[in-house]
Amino acid sequence: GKSYIRHGDVMAGGELAFVMGERPDKAWGVGDADVPVSAIIDFSILPVPCVTAGSRIFSGSTEVALASIVDGARIHYTLNGDEPGAGSNLYEKPFTLTQSTTVRAVATAEGFPPSGVVTAEFHRIPYNRGIRLDTSCSGMYSAGGDMALIDGLRGTLDFRTGLWQGYEGVDLDAVVDLGRVRRINRIATGFLQDQNSWIFFPEMVEYSISNDGKRFASAAKVAPGAPAPEEGPRIDSFASGKIGASARYVRVHAKNIGLCPPWHAGAGGKAWIFADEIVIE
Repeated sequence: GKSYIRHGDVMAGGELAFVMGERPDKAWGVGDADVPVSAIIDFSILPVPCVTAGSRIFSGSTEVALASIVDGARIHYTLNGDEPGAGSNLYEKPFTLTQSTTVRAVATAEGFPPSGVVTAEFHRIPYNRGIRLDTSCSGMYSAGGDMALIDGLRGTLDFRTGLWQGYEGVDLDAVVDLGRVRRINRIATGFLQDQNSWIFFPEMVEYSISNDGKRFASAAKVAPGAPAPEEGPRIDSFASGKIGASARYVRVHAKNIGLCPPWHAGAGGKAWIFADEIVIE
């Protein structure tokens, strides 16, 4: 007849054998004591602190709050970009920022080595500036919203970083409100070109100024010429010459080339404009 080794039978050498039997054992391995356990027992890790309040981009002021998920942890922080440590500011309550600041923080707790350092950058928009987009950017490349074009954050050669605002097949048309009439010496806008990703420099950028936000007068035009084949990404600043006029509103109109050129792999497809910052001096 048949013979079976049951769960728990002792084999040669005193080892237990766990093999298939002739009937399922529905009670085996289903209890709480049978749940696998995963644990770090060699050393303890203290998580980095987190920023629980504060606007990355703000006008006027913003209140910043820090926290740790470990009860009893102490948080030390700096506001000048220096490495935080036990001798740095001890976080006790939320604090207010009124200027662009780099906050760095570290957590400490008894029985743990210090945590890693968390870094958070807060940017104050100068003079309580505002902006209105008269054409809509792509939802995939909004860089966080309308304020992205005046938040002081610059993009890199990688358009995927979230710092570029993208416009597919349409012009960029934005009006910056300086808050009051101010002297304007120069205007510039940063653009990215990455032809392999169908991103081209604008065909032309026009800067116009106004005191009432309705009637605008052209102040400068910047035209780089027709696009030519180019390998790799490149960033350029489309800057006006000296303007030397006073105004409250500045309009930036960057004309999209529309469609990818005939020599391009995406010929006939919609071209993109990617902008990161409008600088008004």
